Amino acid sequence: MNRKSAAIPIFILLAAVALNLLGISALLPFASAQTIPRPENFKPPLTSPADSVRKTSPRPDSSKASTDSLGRTAQPFQIIGTDSLSLLAPQPATAPDTLSKFYKFLSPSVSFFSSPARITNTTRDFLFHPRIEDYFAEVPQFYLRDKSEFGQTNDLLVMGLGARYQTVLLDDALLSDPITMTAIYQQLSSESFSELSFYSGYTSHLYSSSPNVIESRTENFVAAKGYTKLHYWQYRSGSLKTDGTFSLNISERLNFYGGYARESNDGAYQNSVSTGTAFAFGGRNASSYQGDKIRVRFRYQFGRKSYLTVSETYNALKSQPFGGVDYRATLRRDSTFSFDLFNELAATVVNEQVRRTTLTNVFKLDLETALPFIEQIDSSNLFKAWVYAGNFYNEYQSPLNDSVVALNIEQSLRLAAGASQALNLDFFSLGLRAAYTLDRIEQQNTLANQSGENILPLTNTLDLNGGIKFRFEKLLFGQALEVAAAAGLTTKVISGTQGEDAVAAYPYGGAGGEVNFPIPFAADSSRVKAFLNFSNTRRTPSLQEVFLSVEKLTGSHSWQPETINKLELGGELVLGKFFDARASFVSQAVLAPVAVITTPAADTTFLGNARFESLTNDRLNYTALGLALRARVWQLEAALAGTFVIDYSLLKNPDAAFSTGLQLGSDSSDARSSGVFYLPKVHGSISLFYRERLFGDKLEFKAGVIGYFYSAYSAALRRREDQNLTYFNVIEQDGGIRDNNLQYGVLPASARLDFQAWGRLGSAVIFLTWENILDATIIKTSLYPLTPRFIRIGFSWEILN
Repeated sequence: MNRKSAAIPIFILLAAVALNLLGISALLPFASAQTIPRPENFKPPLTSPADSVRKTSPRPDSSKASTDSLGRTAQPFQIIGTDSLSLLAPQPATAPDTLSKFYKFLSPSVSFFSSPARITNTTRDFLFHPRIEDYFAEVPQFYLRDKSEFGQTNDLLVMGLGARYQTVLLDDALLSDPITMTAIYQQLSSESFSELSFYSGYTSHLYSSSPNVIESRTENFVAAKGYTKLHYWQYRSGSLKTDGTFSLNISERLNFYGGYARESNDGAYQNSVSTGTAFAFGGRNASSYQGDKIRVRFRYQFGRKSYLTVSETYNALKSQPFGGVDYRATLRRDSTFSFDLFNELAATVVNEQVRRTTLTNVFKLDLETALPFIEQIDSSNLFKAWVYAGNFYNEYQSPLNDSVVALNIEQSLRLAAGASQALNLDFFSLGLRAAYTLDRIEQQNTLANQSGENILPLTNTLDLNGGIKFRFEKLLFGQALEVAAAAGLTTKVISGTQGEDAVAAYPYGGAGGEVNFPIPFAADSSRVKAFLNFSNTRRTPSLQEVFLSVEKLTGSHSWQPETINKLELGGELVLGKFFDARASFVSQAVLAPVAVITTPAADTTFLGNARFESLTNDRLNYTALGLALRARVWQLEAALAGTFVIDYSLLKNPDAAFSTGLQLGSDSSDARSSGVFYLPKVHGSISLFYRERLFGDKLEFKAGVIGYFYSAYSAALRRREDQNLTYFNVIEQDGGIRDNNLQYGVLPASARLDFQAWGRLGSAVIFLTWENILDATIIKTSLYPLTPRFIRIGFSWEILN
């Protein structure tokens, strides 16, 4: 591979040649995603009467059947992909139908553990979700920090834990970078998934030792005719997004799937430059971004519920990051040029003329097959095996006057293999998973051992995981009782560090369950549920945390692990389709957390050197209550999602009194606060929507308002865009460490109101979002002033060739 870029996807050329040979016909405007008129001269696919999700088609007149060059009667093309192996052979036709279905989605594999944070392509709403993390942004116990435009790295906090505590999987492939062991959510498509799930606590330990797991599964098609789906959004500051998908069965058994997504943002913030007029009117490109994502897959069915898949995913993300507002420079500009402090044009970006490039390429081979000895095969009794190679390339540069001031390069190679087995019986389920990963650092200038030598570490990781679940129906005191547990063993061997190698092996696990009680005299689906989830796991520091060696930030040179304990309990009330409520209590602690500690220079908190360090005598605590309500009356849908944070603290002994209001800051050592909190103590959303079918059910329409609210909180979280790192503002001074949240002050309580609407006609959907309709001057996240009132528009269109 070229050192400057990931490998060019090899499937692009193959796909282009294959599609060219097929002679794809013109697009049919607004063809229905479900059915299209049957052309008179088209011989539709034969289907199985047992397949209830597909329509049947008339048998072609045998007297008019076409023959090949050998005189054999040509069999019409058919869609396969169900459990019945007999579909691989010609089938008798049933009564004719005026409409014929030419494609279908294949159902994803049934998840072993259920998740309250789960979205599928059949249940998702058409409301505006430009990024993967937006689907979870307003879920109780979740908080999306640094939410801005495309290209800006967001940190999705789940029960107080960010990206370092998350494993991100795309079809079982690990997307976490080998050096940082974090993944950028932009690597996942917000449109092409069949299922998107977030697992936490013991449910995550079927996949990883991480306390939180994001799993995205790519949608699967069977398409007799070319299927195309297009998504497009456009909004202010030149922000655009296009996401297209194409699928076609090249033969009865072989399906081609391809997708391309492009995201771009011209940027709305200024970089600070040195002198003169340029300082006052710097270039408005500090948050500019361009992302290109390509996904290609060939899927071959060779037996009963058996598939072989070859796929490639390629992502190229290039941005000039928005790293926060430099309030001091902004104030100078305000006094000199009368700029509004909260005007986006007055914001001066801390990172001056920086550029970040992230390239990821994953080539993968999958085998999936049903268990042959289980008579009633379903989608949960599956064996899967996979092998893949991934290349990760990160480049960060700080140019000035066409010369590079700082250039960081990291390139890594990942080779991995794994397998999983699921067994689902009437009351008992068993899941097993094993994965081996080899990460090799091929090139870097950001890591060094304690002697200052540049190193190329090699990491071998073996994960052995298992889960078990018992479910008993119609018990004496409950409608259903489910008890489950998961456990794992992770072994890591780190070598090539020239004196700081490590071997770590640790078990982890957890258990939980739920009990459902029926509600007498209520709808059949009405119930009361109680649930419990507890787990214990460990986290080994990443190569970045141990060996980082860049300007003003160094590694800890310690392999001290973190221990994460979690307890979650709560209940749920469901009254048919009209009302449901879910409440949860979470207590989570990270023992000996790895933090970044800054040693101030010249009695300031802005300057000085920083280092990673394990706080062996402290713990990161998170305790909170979460509440989600949803009601449906007539055509109205109302929802509330809120979180009340009781405790979110890092140090045992924070400093003195907390004062409210926006403080532009003291950099003195006297700036202290005992009310340090890095999350709004109260945050959430409330919405009211009207949903209706109009014009004889031809138009599906939904419109309404959604409001977001946040209480006051600290602005002291620090961010280094060059290392994709967010950390607490912990200061070392006078022989001790302390939190300091008055460096940038405290962000006041805030709220905003959005109008959202979408309409679906046939296979076309049009979206409209009017953000901040009250034009509130607020700050959504640390150092990010909300943009003024504006409209986003977009559409989605499913087409058949």
